[in-house]
Amino acid sequence: MNPYVYVGLDPNDKDVVKVIVRNKFQYAISSAVKKYTNIPFEDITSSRRDADISEARHIVCYFLKMYTKMHYTEIGLFLGNRHHSTIINSVKTIKDLVTIDKKFKAKIEEINGIIINNIRA
Repeated sequence: MNPYVYVGLDPNDKDVVKVIVRNKFQYAISSAVKKYTNIPFEDITSSRRDADISEARHIVCYFLKMYTKMHYTEIGLFLGNRHHSTIINSVKTIKDLVTIDKKFKAKIEEINGIIINNIRA
């Protein structure tokens, strides 16, 4: 269902509210990663494999899975039609890096703070 076609629908409908909240998180997460990394969202969704772009893409996957109830397939579609197994690998990669790299964990926590501020705004 297209999120821009909700005019006139009942706002108490749980499906509509779920989609609106999900899109708010998508925007908050993508803009936070874009702000932190200075990488345009078009590059994050592109097929480019540069290390900084791939890392930003992995981070977006991680936070989308953490903050939304999106399925791996939905996250893949949001990020340029990627396969669900790619998204699973991205989320696992970030989880592993957070547990072993303190600097990377600090980076993720800082991006998380930006996301929270974006959601509250």
